[in-house]
Amino acid sequence: RARPVINILDKTFTVTPSKVDPAQCTPKSCMTVTLCFSYNQSAGDPNYSERITLRYTLEADKDRHPPRVRFSGSQSATYTGDFSMPDTRCQSQELLLLDNVRDKLHPIVLSMNYSLLERPRTFQLGPHSLDAFPVLNQDQSHENETKIEFQKECGSDNQCYSNLQLQSSFVTEQNQPLPRVNGTQVLQYSRDVRKLHLSINITNVPTAPWNGEDAHEALLNVTVPPSLLPSSVRPSGACTFGDTVLCELGNPFKRNQRAELTITFEAIGIVLDTREVAVWLDLSTQSTQEDLQPVLAKLLVDYSIQSSLSIASAHIQSYFSGTVVGESAMEQEQDVGSPLTFDFQVTTKGESLGTLGTILLGFEWPYEIPNGKWLLYPTGILVSGNDTCHPPGGVINP
Repeated sequence: RARPVINILDKTFTVTPSKVDPAQCTPKSCMTVTLCFSYNQSAGDPNYSERITLRYTLEADKDRHPPRVRFSGSQSATYTGDFSMPDTRCQSQELLLLDNVRDKLHPIVLSMNYSLLERPRTFQLGPHSLDAFPVLNQDQSHENETKIEFQKECGSDNQCYSNLQLQSSFVTEQNQPLPRVNGTQVLQYSRDVRKLHLSINITNVPTAPWNGEDAHEALLNVTVPPSLLPSSVRPSGACTFGDTVLCELGNPFKRNQRAELTITFEAIGIVLDTREVAVWLDLSTQSTQEDLQPVLAKLLVDYSIQSSLSIASAHIQSYFSGTVVGESAMEQEQDVGSPLTFDFQVTTKGESLGTLGTILLGFEWPYEIPNGKWLLYPTGILVSGNDTCHPPGGVINP
């Protein structure tokens, strides 16, 4: 005789609640997984009622490492149990949510498979019944799968479309924005500058019916140049400092939510030849938002030289007389007239410009009178130190 073929009926495989709210979960209860089975003989024998046992396996988050759930009474996301029929109708297992689950956007996938637990056979002579050794109908699927969604403030399609937006500004200790020139902020360089403060505002406000939903695993990644060293953030603990500054905004960062961060940097590398400071701000989320792009917070470094000009002899008197003669008659310096000497003194404060720039001194004098005759002849310019001065146009007539 052939072994009887068993059909598995009433394969109930449910999870309650179908959408899990992490706030409602406790260390002892969160989700209930229910399995119900019954069977009949494929040949339709109504009197067939052999005791059979199904061995089933439940596995949650099998493609995730580590999984987000575990079965009650164990630390595993896999549970194996036996289901005896016809005595048993249903069985239930508690599925618990682990602490500090980050991904609350994607569903928990729970799979189930089962097989027939066969009895051990004993050797017997002569014909004997095979009713106690059935087999499962191989035309039936022995697997099933369900998805457990998280409770989310998203649309009916259960997809979340966020609208994260960012604005930033370098500010003073009093939280006042640094000035702008042609739209870019400017820092007046000083060796006394020890800290820079970057104020960052993030919003998730809807601008259309389909956006502004919860932003799951919302993060801000701040890439800092070598000239700056992150030292603190307000509010305290909002960010962690490593190769980059990583700020967790919320999980989720809810609809209409706003956040303001102020990151303080030590200006360890802003020196005389620093032209600009560039900080990159990069928002990210597991929700859907296609327009997220890195944002540049740029600060130009401007240098103002504190210089002063003085004239050693501010009041010089000279007298002009005699016959007016032309340039060709001038043979010696004393032929020009009484010499006039002007002593200009230029001083600077702060750091030396070095090779980064030059201070220019320009001056004008009464060169000639209305009829074209020269009034003052420049005969020489002396500069202290190793510098020289050679005005263009050949105006110096030694």
